[in-house]
Amino acid sequence: MTQPDYERIRVYLQGQAAQRTTDELCQRVQEAVDELAAAARGVPASMLHVIPDGDEWTPMACLKHSAA
Repeated sequence: MTQPDYERIRVYLQGQAAQRTTDELCQRVQEAVDELAAAARGVPASMLHVIPDGDEWTPMACLKHSAA
């Protein structure tokens, strides 16, 4: 991730933190984790290490990146 990406994410998170309670933020993070897990379960195991046409990353590489 580049420095501009970090800055963009930092600004977004600060904005969200100013608008929501800690409990609301934690709930939203859990919802996002659940959404990611559901999407990952929807990928057939045989496709986890295959780069889809037009993409640069495999589904597994995307999951690893999101967990880092």
